[in-house]
Amino acid sequence: MARPSRAAVGAAEASDAEVRRATTIEPAALQEEYVRVPADLARWSWARTEAARALRLAELDLEVVESAARFRIRDGLEAEKKKATVDDLGAMVAADQARQDAVRRVIEATALKERAADMVRAIEAKKDMLVSLGADIRAEKEGDPSIRDRRR
Repeated sequence: MARPSRAAVGAAEASDAEVRRATTIEPAALQEEYVRVPADLARWSWARTEAARALRLAELDLEVVESAARFRIRDGLEAEKKKATVDDLGAMVAADQARQDAVRRVIEATALKERAADMVRAIEAKKDMLVSLGADIRAEKEGDPSIRDRRR
């Protein structure tokens, strides 16, 4: 059964300090913020792609596990000369431990994908704020009184 790659998990489970650094703007170090944003965006975009891949693999594994459980349970019932309705067979498959483990992997992979996607959105918002802030600073340096008044 495929598990999310260590790279996907590591990227999506960053430390609080790393998340804070990637998503907040340090006013005293604007130039460094401008330089760091593209790298942060690339890293988290890659993490999002890896997490999406891990999710698809987990979903594929779930399908395989469900099919195998269905055949195994059906064959066991036939060997015991027992009959089961489609609903009974579905309930037995749902109760199968291997299927439950596969469902948990899908849930975890979905959470990793969402975390990485949220980080990409946050860094894109940070980039937009930096662009706007840069424009305000340039206008202020050029002596635009409307910018000076808005900042007070």
